Amino acid sequence: MDASTIKFQVTENGQWLDQQGTPISNNTLPSSDGFYVNNRNGNDILTYAKHDNIKPFTLTVNKIDKVTNQSIKGAEFQLTNSDTNQTIQPDESGDTATFTFNNLQPGNYVLSETKAPTDYAPLSSGINFSIDNTGKVTIPDGYDSNSELTAGNSNNTISLTVPDTPTSGQLPATGGPGITIILVTGLIIMITTAAGIIFISRRRWEV
Repeated sequence: MDASTIKFQVTENGQWLDQQGTPISNNTLPSSDGFYVNNRNGNDILTYAKHDNIKPFTLTVNKIDKVTNQSIKGAEFQLTNSDTNQTIQPDESGDTATFTFNNLQPGNYVLSETKAPTDYAPLSSGINFSIDNTGKVTIPDGYDSNSELTAGNSNNTISLTVPDTPTSGQLPATGGPGITIILVTGLIIMITTAAGIIFISRRRWEV
């Protein structure tokens, strides 16, 4: 709460009045700053509700390969505020696997992948998420995400990992487990073939 002074009055018969002299009779939490009567254990308690504005959020999007979980570069994203139709571009530009969208206020948003990395299929649709006035962030199931309300002057944070699926025909990266399997399989086939040739040659020699 800030340091401003909140005034109220109490009449001789015990009636509560706000600083404008209006009787305070509301017994539910007001949607804006103001007094209300909170009944606890049969006792009426004069309560003042102060609504602090939620700090803006910073959204960090991490782009990964859906199969290997490794970071991949070459994607492009944009964010749209569904309530205002405002388009928000990330702070980063160029070849990067991490994208940052700053100063997001409570509202509804759609994250769209406008360009997929080479040899990857783009998202089939945008990712819808929302931030409510209490700072609660709602992101669809199936995405690795995290949100945090931070202390101090820094923005609240949202982290979202977005996987892309490699397109068919893409070879595994050198040194990865996929290429190892291919090499081992090929070696087994070569050894088996060679053994078969030797066996046939011996049979012919014996005959």
